[in-house]
Amino acid sequence: MKKTGIDVVALAEERAKDLLVLSLAHRDDLAVLETRDLNGFDFLCRVAEGRSLNTNKLFWIELKASVREPNGPRVRLSQDRAVVYAESRLPLCLFFYSMSDDIGYYVWMVEPTVTSTGKPELTINRRLVPAPSSDVELNAGDFTKVDPQSIAQVVASVNSYYDAVHQAYLEAA
Repeated sequence: MKKTGIDVVALAEERAKDLLVLSLAHRDDLAVLETRDLNGFDFLCRVAEGRSLNTNKLFWIELKASVREPNGPRVRLSQDRAVVYAESRLPLCLFFYSMSDDIGYYVWMVEPTVTSTGKPELTINRRLVPAPSSDVELNAGDFTKVDPQSIAQVVASVNSYYDAVHQAYLEAA
């Protein structure tokens, strides 16, 4: 195989970033800030409150890409990275894009949830609990395909979680 000098992995990562932005661009209630150089997570998303993006409804996005994954997403996380994910104090969603078909997938690594009693909780992905003693492998069955409805569900989960946080704060005051 002849070397071309092209960094295919870097190109895949750039394309994945473009596909993520396109996946989120149809939402006027999201603001996305690239943060990789600030803290190690790729993006910080802010969910709008009504017409204002001046809210504290935040969640992280970690982005992964693959040049070839014909059978759906497959992501290997190092043990160290898995521990960083599990320690996140904000909801954390991992997005994956395959360059073989440009289809996106996501999985919550730290999911914003609300209990049946209305209590907000950040639920750590079962693959990260207990703290992994080796690398963590995520396979196609762990992911949800990215489409407008699934993005709406991500936003709804974040909104519900932060609404419950706000309610808990009011009740404690």
